[in-house]
Amino acid sequence: MNIEELNILSFGKFKNKKMKLSNGLNIIYGENEAGKSTIHKFIEAMLFSFFKTYTKTKRYNDQYDKYFPWNENQYRGSLKYSYKGETFNIERNFIKGNDEVKIFDDKTGEDISNMYEYNPITRLIEPASLHFGINKSIYMNTVSIPQLKSQTDESFSKEVKDKLINMGGSLDDDISIKKVIERLEKRIDDIGTKNRLKTSPYGKIVEEINNLNIKRNKAYKIFDDTKKFQEDLKKQKNIFNNFLKKKEKLEEDIYKYKCKELNEKHSKVKKLLEEVDKLHKQSYVFKRFKDIKIEDYGEIIKHENSINSIKENIEIIKNSLIEINKKMDLINDHLEEIKLRYNEKGDYKRQLKENQKLKKSITINKILVFLFSFFFIGGLIIAYLFSDIYYLTSIIFFIFNIYFLLRVKNKKSTINDNENLIKSLEMEIKSKEDELRETERFLQSQKLEKNTEIERLKTKLNAENLGIKLILNKYKFENSQDLKEGIEKRKRYEDIIKEINYKREILSSILMNKTFEELEEEVKACSQMNIDNIDLNDENSLEELKSLNDTIRKKDKEISSLEQKIETMHSLFPPIQEIDEDISIKEQEALEYENQLKSIDIAKNTIESISKNIHREFAPKLNENVSNIISEITNEKYKNIKITENLGLKVVGEDNNLIDMDSLSYGTIDQIYFSLRFGIIDIIKNNKKIPLILDDCFIQYDDNRLNSILDFIYNESKKRQIILFTCQMREKQILKNKNYEFKYIEI
Repeated sequence: MNIEELNILSFGKFKNKKMKLSNGLNIIYGENEAGKSTIHKFIEAMLFSFFKTYTKTKRYNDQYDKYFPWNENQYRGSLKYSYKGETFNIERNFIKGNDEVKIFDDKTGEDISNMYEYNPITRLIEPASLHFGINKSIYMNTVSIPQLKSQTDESFSKEVKDKLINMGGSLDDDISIKKVIERLEKRIDDIGTKNRLKTSPYGKIVEEINNLNIKRNKAYKIFDDTKKFQEDLKKQKNIFNNFLKKKEKLEEDIYKYKCKELNEKHSKVKKLLEEVDKLHKQSYVFKRFKDIKIEDYGEIIKHENSINSIKENIEIIKNSLIEINKKMDLINDHLEEIKLRYNEKGDYKRQLKENQKLKKSITINKILVFLFSFFFIGGLIIAYLFSDIYYLTSIIFFIFNIYFLLRVKNKKSTINDNENLIKSLEMEIKSKEDELRETERFLQSQKLEKNTEIERLKTKLNAENLGIKLILNKYKFENSQDLKEGIEKRKRYEDIIKEINYKREILSSILMNKTFEELEEEVKACSQMNIDNIDLNDENSLEELKSLNDTIRKKDKEISSLEQKIETMHSLFPPIQEIDEDISIKEQEALEYENQLKSIDIAKNTIESISKNIHREFAPKLNENVSNIISEITNEKYKNIKITENLGLKVVGEDNNLIDMDSLSYGTIDQIYFSLRFGIIDIIKNNKKIPLILDDCFIQYDDNRLNSILDFIYNESKKRQIILFTCQMREKQILKNKNYEFKYIEI
């Protein structure tokens, strides 16, 4: 059997970590905190998860939280192993509440989980139950050796003994002799003893027999007392019957008087019923108005008032719009008047014409200035060329040129003055127009607001009319006047109903929770009675009857009390014959418990005898296996080991004296317990070569011890798979120096 592959999907610090292992020796190296112990724990968790052992309920150990993945919400992985040429794949989810384990045939992919043992406490299958064939205790004390822990725990000795007993008796390996012993002891504890009267079934039976004998004696005494009460009961019943006869005679006389009253009551009730029937017929006329609500009429009044108010507001707004339109017409008239005045004003037109003339004159003068300038320059040139007299002509032309330039300047000044005046007039007119336009815009805005308000009021008016229409439609009326009349008819209907109820109350007080039919039946029953000459003082008769009833009730209570006492006495203790039968049954049960205890004691002694002898049967073989291993790994320093019944160890010294383990060095003790683990697993699982998993368990070995143990491990790896976790390079170097083959994996 070999573990072929580890697939750590999410476990501790690892995520999606795959590791393939070989058949022989596997060295997995990693520095401290690299995760070696996590991988070791992963193998254990895949086989056994994190459940506590020897518990009656599903409980997780502290390791569950320790290896919960960092920054992950998944907690799962898979392990592939081979057995007899077949490969199997274990898949496990560790999450609490969703924990699940499945096993598949790696070749076909078939789910074969149902072939494995089911654990009813964890409600999961046990992956190590089929091919590994070991439980967690044996796994932790043999094939898996964590760091600095070669020694086995106390519970392991019981597991080993259980396996050895089964092997010695040729029993099925799944049958637990230890559990049988525990169940026998539990059965003895469940049955108990005679002295445990309160806490054990056997003791309780003994106590019940004693109590039944006491009850039997009391029953005889109560039987005598009951006879006296029965005689007294007979006397009281005779007195009670005499009172009853007297009561019957008085009740007959009272009944005749009641019949007379019933006839009178019947007449009154009949008359009232006729009146109620007449009122009902009247109510049918007004019944259709009964659901009219006065509040609805009030709502209509509110709607009508609102409509009137809305119409008044609309009229006011319309009048306001008329005023606004008048003001706007007046503004338009003002604008036309300003334009007319602007166009008709003389100064404005005259100045415009004058400016036009001046502009034409300036143009002519500019032409003359140009000509005179030309003549002036020409005269200067001619004077220079021909005669000085022409200078005088040039001066004349120059004077004329100056004259016309001055005229152009004066005319431009006049034009500017005229234009400033025109601008002043235009600004004045524009200011008045802007003022009027602003007023016009304001009036337009008011007009728009008024029109919007009218539309809003019209919408509200329609809503108010619709509200009235809805209320009228509810009652199928044409107008509010019809609704008002309907309310008055509703009032009439309510008055009729009140009158009907009043008469019904009178009827109820007369009938006294009876119906008229019942009253008629009573009257018919009285028809056979002669009530014509009945003369009875009803009050005195009723008082007498009341007193007689009180006497009868008291007597009845006395009789009931006597009967209750007699019944209580009978109920306190069953018949003596039943008590005797119960005593006989309980004595038989006690005898059965005695026989069971004897049988269990015989079975327990037999099994314990087998348990004591099993050590002698297997001790030689176990001693031989362990001695051979310790001899090999200590280089024959220690050759003989003796193992006690509880897996205690004694070393045989050179002088054949037994050496106590406390006298040896820690390293030697560790080697001896290491040998013990190997020896035990080879005996109880000699047909299966289960892998050996070692986690830094040689860290304190010196070089000599390490050389010896590695020789042993290498030889053992030829028979079984060995996985050695280490944080040192010593193992790798020693194995290389010896030319040993191994697979090296570095984390």
